Amino acid sequence: MTDVIGPAPMTPERHEALWYGDGNVVLQAENTLYNVHRSVLSRESKLFEDMFALGQQNAQNGEEGTSTSPIPMLDVPAEAFANLLLILYRPWGSKLIASLSDEQFVGILRVAHRLLFEEICTIVADYLVSRLSAERRLELSFTCGLDAWRYAAFEEVVLQMTTNSQHTDTSIAPALWSLVWKARLAVSRHRSATLRYRATLGVVSGCVHVLASLQEFIPYLSRTEFTAKLTDFTLPTPTGGNTRCCAGTRITGLMVVNAYPEILDGEEKRTIREVWEEGRGIPPAQG
Repeated sequence: MTDVIGPAPMTPERHEALWYGDGNVVLQAENTLYNVHRSVLSRESKLFEDMFALGQQNAQNGEEGTSTSPIPMLDVPAEAFANLLLILYRPWGSKLIASLSDEQFVGILRVAHRLLFEEICTIVADYLVSRLSAERRLELSFTCGLDAWRYAAFEEVVLQMTTNSQHTDTSIAPALWSLVWKARLAVSRHRSATLRYRATLGVVSGCVHVLASLQEFIPYLSRTEFTAKLTDFTLPTPTGGNTRCCAGTRITGLMVVNAYPEILDGEEKRTIREVWEEGRGIPPAQG
């Protein structure tokens, strides 16, 4: 029988920029070694502060945190960990940090949350909040403990309505997507009822044909989308020919554009909030 010999384990390599000659603790993420300073890590991370306090005796005996026995950063991507350390050691506006992509900052955020670098989490979250999609912010609000992002991102995802409605980001829990769809349905029903009520007031033409046409898209599109459709709205031809709607010239462009004005958005948001409060027991997003 021929013995099957697997590939030899790779020898860890020192990170060129994060191997300090006066460093006093060696960490390993994947196949990369970092020689950094306990004081810097302890100052910024509660996890490292507690780790070094508990392992101080072992460290003094040279049993951990050396090049021959580095402290492993289990399941921490080397690139993201290196970028996090660079933020600790380099000025925020440095050219190296400024060159990082949004996805690299997301990686930093995940590692910073996991390793309890609270200030780094705050700095990176503040940087990313206006740069990420609502879906991404919603997912990260759960996986990275960003409570301040959570409801605002949920509301924004709901109000996209049919836009980006096919959820392909499986990191968001199915129960959370179900809550999004429940809120969208509630908004659709609210819009339909509001249009009918405004028709009785004469704000929207009481003509059944116009009302039916508006009901086909206002309840189901984002405000940006249905506003564009209202601007280009043409009177329906209920007979299927060239006959104009029975409302005729009684329908003005202003009546159509004002069919569902922005002042009504507050009611929508209250509807979304009610659905959110009812679903507060949803499971967190998947890791």
